[in-house]
Amino acid sequence: LGFLALYLSPGHAKRAALFVKLKIEYYSIGDILHMSLYEKFERINQVMKSTSTTLVSFAVLLLCFICDRFRQKRWGNIAIIFGLGILYAVIFRIPALNFIHHLIGAFLFIAILYYISLVYKNENNMDLSKLYYYSFILFIVCHISLLLTLQVNIPPRARLFVVLIGIIGLLLACRIIQHLFSQAHNKIQYGILACCFVYGCFVLSAYVDTHMKWNKMSKYIEEQKSQGVEDIVINSKYFHSFYKRYGDWQNPGDDPEVFPNPDYAKHFGVRTFRVQEIENTKSKAKN
Repeated sequence: LGFLALYLSPGHAKRAALFVKLKIEYYSIGDILHMSLYEKFERINQVMKSTSTTLVSFAVLLLCFICDRFRQKRWGNIAIIFGLGILYAVIFRIPALNFIHHLIGAFLFIAILYYISLVYKNENNMDLSKLYYYSFILFIVCHISLLLTLQVNIPPRARLFVVLIGIIGLLLACRIIQHLFSQAHNKIQYGILACCFVYGCFVLSAYVDTHMKWNKMSKYIEEQKSQGVEDIVINSKYFHSFYKRYGDWQNPGDDPEVFPNPDYAKHFGVRTFRVQEIENTKSKAKN
C-alpha cells in the first residue's frame, strides 16, 4: 500500500517526467510492456544484481551449513551444494546466457536456502529449519523489492532496503552460528567485532583523507582568487577516494555549465569551476 501511494503520487509523476526530459534511463510501464521478451529478461537481470550485503549474508548462511555437513560427514548434501555452484559457474561462462546470469544466480541461492531448510526439517532440527526458512522468505522479499525498481536505476544510497535485508540475514546467520557452534560462539562474535572495527577504521580513514583533500583544494582556490583568477580548474584527484564506495553522488566534470559545477562555482564565489582529469594534467605538464 505504501509503495502504491508513493507510485501514484504527483511527486513521482513529476520526477518521472523530469527523468524523461533529462534523458535519464527511465522506463514507463508501457515501455516495459513493449519490450521484447529478451529485453524484458535483460532488464530484470540488471535489477537482480546482488549487492555486497546480500552476497555476504548468503555466503555466511551457506558456509554455516557446509561446515555443519563436514562436521557430520553428510557428503551428499555437500555434493548437491557444490553441484549447484558448478552449474552456476558453467552458466556464467556461456555467452548466450550472460543476459540472465544474475537472475539465475538469484533463483539458485533462494533455492539453496529452501533446500537447507528442508534438510534440517527432515532431520527434525526444527530450530535451524525455521531459521533457514526465514532466510529463504527474506531473500524472496529482497528480490521482489528489487523487481519494483524495474522502471529506473536507483543509486546505492537509495538501496537502504537491500542493506537492511542483508543485515537481517546476518542476524539470522548469528542465530544459526549460536545453534551450530555454541562453544565457539563468543570467539566468533569477537572476531566479527574485530573485523567491523578494522573496516570502520578503513572507512573513517577515507573520510579523513577526503576532508584533507577538500581543505587543500579550498586553500588552492583561495590562492587563485587572491591572484584575480575567476575561472577555476581543479585536478580531479581531489574527488577520487581509495575507498570505492565513498559516495555515489555526481562529482564535478570538465564542463563548467553542467551540474554540479555551477553550484561549486557559487559556493567558492568564482565565475566558473571545472575539473580536469589527472591524465590530461600530466600530458599538459609534459608539453
